Amino acid sequence: MKDFLRIISRRWISRPCFLIWAVAVVFISARIEASTKQDIDLETQKLANSEKSLVVDQKNAFDYLMKISNLSSGALLTANVVNAHPGDTVDMDITLAPGNCSVASIQSTLNLPIGVTLKSFTVGPAAANAGKQISSQQSTFLIFGLNQTIMNPGIVASAHLAIDPNAFKTVYSVGISTPVISDPDGHAVVVSGLSGSVVVN
Repeated sequence: MKDFLRIISRRWISRPCFLIWAVAVVFISARIEASTKQDIDLETQKLANSEKSLVVDQKNAFDYLMKISNLSSGALLTANVVNAHPGDTVDMDITLAPGNCSVASIQSTLNLPIGVTLKSFTVGPAAANAGKQISSQQSTFLIFGLNQTIMNPGIVASAHLAIDPNAFKTVYSVGISTPVISDPDGHAVVVSGLSGSVVVN
């Protein structure tokens, strides 16, 4: 734009009308640039608000399902919401709400989106206190023990996740897929899974 005005001023300095037109072009361009910036800022704010709403909605859903689990014959396995930046490594906790069930072992798979990579699993305190350990193959994990001790409500595992350095600033859903839970006698327990989220800021 500066080079354009320099050329115009050399060739048309004696033509006021054209100079007025050039000034008008600069003014309109500045208004368009300002309007575009406002639009970008508005869309960014909308995205931030939607991310916050998703986190709040998921927390409310988890609280509600915890109550349902305690009133029903089924258990609930859920991943939590974590905040991260591109290139971060974060821990996503996996929590058990057994309801009225006796839970001795757990198996499930994490469905990971592009941009989020699983590094490893570690056993959580609710499982460790019951003498359990964890093993995994890729994104499938198994929590078990050489005992029949039941697990109390709480964190049974943590997934260590790596966020791609080029990850977009958005919300990534991490699914709890095909959860399988058994009681001390090896009988299957009815269980539901609630996905977690990685909010990349």
